[in-house]
Amino acid sequence: MGEYVSFVGKEVLLEDICDAEILIGNIPPHLLKHCFNLKYVQLVFAGSDGYTDVVSENYVICNASGTFGASIAEHLLMYTLMFFRNMPTYTIDQQNHAYNRIHKNRL
Repeated sequence: MGEYVSFVGKEVLLEDICDAEILIGNIPPHLLKHCFNLKYVQLVFAGSDGYTDVVSENYVICNASGTFGASIAEHLLMYTLMFFRNMPTYTIDQQNHAYNRIHKNRL
């Protein structure tokens, strides 16, 4: 096992990743050409278009396509139901301590 270094909230520097065999995260594409030991890059987002200029047969680049499909679908369904049931208006009324019925409940 190798060393794990987290760059969350920090700037990624070349000297920090140049000896890495595996990189996970949003590594700036231009830094990859300096990683001579690199075998695998795992992106944390679906799109990998920004990495087309740095593709190499020395390492594999994988994206997270499909990872968030269910979450996005649930999110869209939730917002659809919220707007259908006038939740933004009810939320404002609740903040103002006014509990008014906008429409009758439907079946």
